[in-house]
Amino acid sequence: ILSGTERSLSVTRSSVFGVVFQLGLLAGYALLLTGAIAMETRARESALIRARGARPRDQSLLAGGEAVMIAVPLAVAAPYLAAWSLELADDVGPLASIGLGIDPRPNPWSFALAAVGAVLAIAVLVVPVLRGARRSERSVGSTSRESATTAGQRAGVDVALLVLTAIAFWQLATLGDERATQIRGRFGVDPLLILAPALGLLTAAVIALRIVPLVARTADAISARTRGAVGALAGWQIARRPSRYARTALLLIAAVAIGVLALTFTTTWRESQVSQATHEVGADARARPNRRTGDSITDLQLVAAYELDDGVERAVAASRWTTVLPGSERNAEVVAIDADRGRHVVRGHDGPTGAGVDGALGELASRRPEVGSIGLPGRPRAIEAMVHVTEVEFLVDEEPAEPALSTTVDIVLRDGTGALHRIELGAAAPGDSPTVMSADLTIIVEDNVVSPLPPVEIIAFEAKWPTPPIGPRVGAVDITAIEVTGADGATTVLDGLADQTWSAETEPFGFVAVAPSTVITARDDGLTLDIQTGFVSRPVAVVASARPTGADVTVVPVAVSESYLAETGSEIGERISLTGIGRAFENLEIVATVPSFPTIDARDTDALVADLVTVQLASWGPGDSIRPSDEYWLDLVDDSTTVGESLEATPLEVTAFLALDRRIDDRTTDPPAVGTLGA
Repeated sequence: ILSGTERSLSVTRSSVFGVVFQLGLLAGYALLLTGAIAMETRARESALIRARGARPRDQSLLAGGEAVMIAVPLAVAAPYLAAWSLELADDVGPLASIGLGIDPRPNPWSFALAAVGAVLAIAVLVVPVLRGARRSERSVGSTSRESATTAGQRAGVDVALLVLTAIAFWQLATLGDERATQIRGRFGVDPLLILAPALGLLTAAVIALRIVPLVARTADAISARTRGAVGALAGWQIARRPSRYARTALLLIAAVAIGVLALTFTTTWRESQVSQATHEVGADARARPNRRTGDSITDLQLVAAYELDDGVERAVAASRWTTVLPGSERNAEVVAIDADRGRHVVRGHDGPTGAGVDGALGELASRRPEVGSIGLPGRPRAIEAMVHVTEVEFLVDEEPAEPALSTTVDIVLRDGTGALHRIELGAAAPGDSPTVMSADLTIIVEDNVVSPLPPVEIIAFEAKWPTPPIGPRVGAVDITAIEVTGADGATTVLDGLADQTWSAETEPFGFVAVAPSTVITARDDGLTLDIQTGFVSRPVAVVASARPTGADVTVVPVAVSESYLAETGSEIGERISLTGIGRAFENLEIVATVPSFPTIDARDTDALVADLVTVQLASWGPGDSIRPSDEYWLDLVDDSTTVGESLEATPLEVTAFLALDRRIDDRTTDPPAVGTLGA
């Protein structure tokens, strides 16, 4: 926190110093120009006074008295005027939006600086008079044509400034944004950062002085061919005395340049803050669900529960892992997100190659595999089935001392987003009669019954068959009379299960079992799973799965950051493998790139993006856990404050809610940053 605060203050100081330095140059030049104009205005008057016998000293005293009468009252009033202007800036402009509460008061330092300014103003008004008084009357009052170039131009000052400006900006470009903001290895205000913009402004203005005489001569030549007298006389006057008008043009150029700088800086600064906030949040808002024990809302209903809020248009599930990509020395963040819905929610930007986050998510969504399933009618609220577990046969001479263990039956559902969910129907011990098992698919949120987003499909039936330390064990699980209760309370019996092609899979849950197997017998009204555990030496639960045959997910398509491809020399279509974060990431194919992915700092972290549904399908197996989503990305149609209060209340009680408009407000009302805009 302290490091970030120090960096923010240093950036603010450098920006404010740069603006103040440019304003100081403008004010100093305006003061010099005022003195020069005053000298030219009273040139003939001074010549007349000298002709009547006045000495240079007398003229200087007269000019000094006039300057003192003007400068001293202003020096006394300046600190109070400055305090009043700061109070006004606190009520109007960028500082007003943050409620900083400036209470400036004049102090001895402010009066001292005002006194210094008064002395400089008196000197600017007196010194030209003293110099002019020492010139001859002919020199002062001459009306001959002036030289088209100033003394500074004849000395090559503008060329020298051009060279210095080029060197300064070349130095900044060579150092880069990291080293250019450091002094002796620490982040600080580099004088070069302050001087370079002012030097560029001064150089541009001085070079413009060379253009004024050229423009004047061109205007004079054009106006001479016209019939109007006003234009011709104006062009002739400017061409005759170009230096007089060049000084005013220089002041005007500098003032306009600083004004344009202020406007463009304000606009680009705000765009930068909005862009950074958008990258940090990644969507209109992100919410982290409450995974409290016992009564937390599961992922099966979370999307629908979030979208129940009138301010939420769409909710997208996502999960994260931290790892290192093959061939890279940088950290990497893996984001698995619902690519199909995420295209409408994630806020990314296009890179220099034109490949953006939206295109990458579209490519991942198009490669999502199609798996076999049984569709449930309408918007189901509950599922019920008759489950009969037959007597267990032990293929050994000795009966086990342990009693028969209950078999747990689960169903794996896929909701309307494509995400997988394992739901427990119930448990039953072997016996002569079937057991009615059911699962409620709904929750109550603010008196509203929330059910999964349709269409809901059954992906698999699973039976967890516990086995004592003996084997093999053989039995059967018969699942019939599968009924689905809809939103209107009507029930529908699933049939036509025999029309499906079923695939059986058996895996030991826990310790290794030798050669477990499952045979599926499908009927119109149900299924029978004949299970053999194989030989076991310790207590295990063999999980038998029956699922409609579909595509097997052997390769997971991913998108990676462009920085990873540049670092490792990898290419689109290349296969990579990650370990330690799940079997779904053991065989990956790079199908797209992103310049950066929201929420991931591309400066020191690589990004790998995958479709969450594809990852779930690749990692899911009988008995394998289906990882809950870490967060939800939200597309809002209402004020985030209202939505945040709703999601943070019971029963959702999200543990974290990060809104884009709040983050933008935090960034654009940050006092150190807004201080730059105030300047």
